[in-house]
Amino acid sequence: MEVNRTKIVLETRNLSIGYKTRKLSLPILQDLSLELHAGDFIALAGKNGSGKSTFIRTLGGLQEALGGQVFLHGKDLHTIPSSEIAKEIAYVSTDWIQVNNLKLVDLVSLGRFPYTGILGRLSKDDRRYCEEALEITGLNSLRTKLFDELSDGEKQRGMIARALAQQTSIILLDEPIAFLDISHKFEIVRMLSELSRLHDKCILFSIHDLSIAMREAGKLWLIHDQQLHDGAPEDFMLNGRLQEIMSGQALNIQEDTGEFYLPRKRNGQVFILGNGLAYQWTIKALERMNLEVEPTNNPENLTGVKVNEGFWEIYQQGKMIQRCNTILELTLYVHLLKKE
Repeated sequence: MEVNRTKIVLETRNLSIGYKTRKLSLPILQDLSLELHAGDFIALAGKNGSGKSTFIRTLGGLQEALGGQVFLHGKDLHTIPSSEIAKEIAYVSTDWIQVNNLKLVDLVSLGRFPYTGILGRLSKDDRRYCEEALEITGLNSLRTKLFDELSDGEKQRGMIARALAQQTSIILLDEPIAFLDISHKFEIVRMLSELSRLHDKCILFSIHDLSIAMREAGKLWLIHDQQLHDGAPEDFMLNGRLQEIMSGQALNIQEDTGEFYLPRKRNGQVFILGNGLAYQWTIKALERMNLEVEPTNNPENLTGVKVNEGFWEIYQQGKMIQRCNTILELTLYVHLLKKE
């Protein structure tokens, strides 16, 4: 299906977000003028307290803006009844629904509430949309299972299925992968990416894991110092903005791969000879031991590690002093060598 990526579905003009007390307004972000298009897949990243949840809730009409406007399909969001907003914007929060004896299929059917009214009777079309949502999220085989009995990853997919059943053009998700293991984090984000690309959905999700956002998102909105910066993840690397934002922090970023790392204080040096995949992973293991690893092509008078096909050799001044069958053995021996 070809996505119309030029169609603006949600727009902000001079938007300011934050909180109000009886006497004061407490802004977090101000003067935001942004466009969200059909087919957009946007990651919203930033530190805790930077305003990610507040921004998403304001875009969805769940929290009042401090100033400016949000337009949904060209109409001021403030003038649209909540029942109509629910037909265009689905919101997935960080909290899962807690209802005893609730089957997964019944949870998904809650997404049809904007269309069924108070009685909640599902039409043939309502059931079809629910079945489609279960199919898209890969949950058909679990449809009659109790929601409380699902794994965390399955629960999160269930909440997304409920949003899909809502048949909206926009899906807003607040930290959808916050409590998942690494495999399910990538699975959920990749599924959302496919939804935006194949089903003409505009999807905005907040995320703490900047490395996943850099790898998977089509656009990155990064909140830093009460400013929102936008662009493709690659733009942030090429224009130096990400390095600028990361400066002064403990983490560094590898410019060619986009990987984040915590610099180590080196307390020794080792030379390494070899090539291939085992060679690359051996370097990582030795660096983890706070060693400065220097590649070499000269086997003469080698003091360091030679990586062979399926085994490793430790040399001291050109003499082989230990053969190892695994990297674990290698690291154990290097540890002992460092203590001598």
